[in-house]
Amino acid sequence: MIQYLSERFTRALSNFLMKHPDQRYMIKAILEAQKSSEAGLYPIGAVVVDAGGNVLAVGQTVVTVLNDPTAHAEIIAIRNACSVSSDWYLPGCWLYSTLEPCPMCTSAAIWAKMEGIVFGVSHADVPLLKMSKKFARFSWRRIAITSREVVRRSPNTIALIEDFMNSLCKGLLLEENDMPADVST
Repeated sequence: MIQYLSERFTRALSNFLMKHPDQRYMIKAILEAQKSSEAGLYPIGAVVVDAGGNVLAVGQTVVTVLNDPTAHAEIIAIRNACSVSSDWYLPGCWLYSTLEPCPMCTSAAIWAKMEGIVFGVSHADVPLLKMSKKFARFSWRRIAITSREVVRRSPNTIALIEDFMNSLCKGLLLEENDMPADVST
């Protein structure tokens, strides 16, 4: 009972202290994605922020480095945040990602009892990614289930903020000449 009340208090405090989405944290995720891209990896970055606004962990998609299909940026950030906090629950925390989390990553945020998820580029933009010359060497496979659908079916409540800073996040994934006229602004 005390643990439950503590979690509820942490969530209430989080809502009082922090307003999400916050550009500072998405910019941090974008910087992680840029580092990842410069290293020749998938250009995806994620950040976990605690209730006090502290960045607990960051992540990049390193599936090819670790030979681990679960090593998505969001999973790496959640794992590292759990390690830093010495807990497998992250109440009051928010996950920021430059790309819409897949069903696995969205579920991990739910199971970690996070407060919310903020992402930049949605699944609807994936066809644009496949057209990009910049990252043609990557497979952009995905399971066609949106984060919204995973959250809707979840037994736990988690906030979801979609398409935040979409143009900047999309810019990570596309060369200027890859972008159709209607999405370049």
